[in-house]
Amino acid sequence: MNNEKYYVVRKGHHIGIFKTWGECKKAVEGYKNPIFRKFDTFEEAKEFLKTGSKSSSSVNITTKTSLTDKTIQLTTTKKSKTNGNGNVNGNSNGNVNGNDNANGNANTNTHTNETKSRNYVSDEEILKMKQSLSTIKSSHYSDDLNYNVRSWTLIDDELYIFTDGSSRKSKTKEDYFNSGVGVYIGLNCTNIKEQYNEKTNNQCELMGMDYAFKLIVKYYRELIDIKKVIKIVSDSEYSIKACSVWLSSWKKNNWRTAKGDDVKNKDLIESIDASMQRIKLINSKLSASDKLKVKLIHVNSHQAMDRTDRTKFNIWFGNLCADGLACNKL
Repeated sequence: MNNEKYYVVRKGHHIGIFKTWGECKKAVEGYKNPIFRKFDTFEEAKEFLKTGSKSSSSVNITTKTSLTDKTIQLTTTKKSKTNGNGNVNGNSNGNVNGNDNANGNANTNTHTNETKSRNYVSDEEILKMKQSLSTIKSSHYSDDLNYNVRSWTLIDDELYIFTDGSSRKSKTKEDYFNSGVGVYIGLNCTNIKEQYNEKTNNQCELMGMDYAFKLIVKYYRELIDIKKVIKIVSDSEYSIKACSVWLSSWKKNNWRTAKGDDVKNKDLIESIDASMQRIKLINSKLSASDKLKVKLIHVNSHQAMDRTDRTKFNIWFGNLCADGLACNKL
């Protein structure tokens, strides 16, 4: 008789199939409203991970929202009000979760005071965030590197990629690298940092977005299994509009603006467009529940920290990390 069990986490710190309860517990403990189940067969486990369909047995634990050394992404009951531009697949609601009432959801207290307390970021948590900055790993982008998709930043059950670009005038002849690109995907991942000479800020911003789309295309199979909205965050309104609002008109107008001028940074925008077209092609072969849902989100740069709302705080922290990578401060 086979006594082997399979534990599936569809919503938690780490998504996947685990063979021990200890691994499963570690993946969901401290995560608000996790979704997980126990199965007798691998086939049932795989089906639940993919579709969220119900099956025989389940396990439950009571969890509480907390910040640990390994878990920097904090969740909140309050969704971000930030609206994105340029939804790649045209699905604006971004709802990719399974049944929120499935067995394995944690019981949480909904009293107003406790909700406010959970949303508030403490001094201790902020200190741990600051300390974690020194541990951030980064490298030049390479197709050969493993960017550990299952450790990407998770905020309110959505995956985030933060991009930024930087450009400044050289102060001395020795100050050769005066431009940079930063792509922050998570504390437990290898993030992207590139340094250049004499590139414009818009070029660097577009390059960061280009890397983000390349990562999505590279890991589309894993992202389909994870079934989460993917948000690319940038503080460059130009980059977001170039890849969404203006792109279609530019292509129809043979890469000329409404004034008849040549579109600047055409090569970078074409590269991003190629990735977006690749995502659309992938989605055309998938069912509605499996489609990749990618959104472009604009945030204001260099905002003050808001410790009263965990969602805003985590987005602020991700943008701070991308800026630090682009400016070669991390």
